[in-house]
Amino acid sequence: SPTVNATGVTFASGMTIAGGATLTISGTGTNTYKLTSAGKTLTCAVTFANATGATLQLQDDLNSSGNLALNTNGGTLDANGHNVTGRSFQAGSSVTLKMGSGTWTVTSNGNVFQINSGATVVPGTSTVVLSDTSSSSKTFSGNGKTYNNLTIPAGGTGAVVIAGGNTFNTITVTGPKTVSFMHATTTTVAQFAVTGTAGNIITLQSD
Repeated sequence: SPTVNATGVTFASGMTIAGGATLTISGTGTNTYKLTSAGKTLTCAVTFANATGATLQLQDDLNSSGNLALNTNGGTLDANGHNVTGRSFQAGSSVTLKMGSGTWTVTSNGNVFQINSGATVVPGTSTVVLSDTSSSSKTFSGNGKTYNNLTIPAGGTGAVVIAGGNTFNTITVTGPKTVSFMHATTTTVAQFAVTGTAGNIITLQSD
């Protein structure tokens, strides 16, 4: 089992991880707790339920085959320069998300990246990747926040919906894809980096 103590949670490199239950990490007070995954892929959903003032700080890359959530208790998730991978990510109200310099990859479809309007997002130099290339749609619900980079890989017929009137440094679309922006909102992008060719069309549209 992982080591759990007053400073956080540490998985051992020799551990075997299985099972689909939810791992909930709850911090209290104004303490900083540390999560060390030791290169393991967690086979469950992971919920960070930090109380107001408490911070969970990643010590290495976080990989999960389940959904990731930062709950509505007013705490902080600090990626600390590491990569984060999960089926989806959700941040509730009154929380702070420090995205750092890593890559945040969401692998599923549906509402894969959801940020509550009451959350604070510190984007850093991070990149969000919507990696699913199935025929199902993917929605980035940024709720009017500022993000650094968003990458949408080519492949699959499922559209990508960008909701919430967000601001981005760069949106990259690497090949044929339909990207739909929510009507009656304004999305601000410093740079579009799109790669399409004849017969491999990138479509930008309003929903």
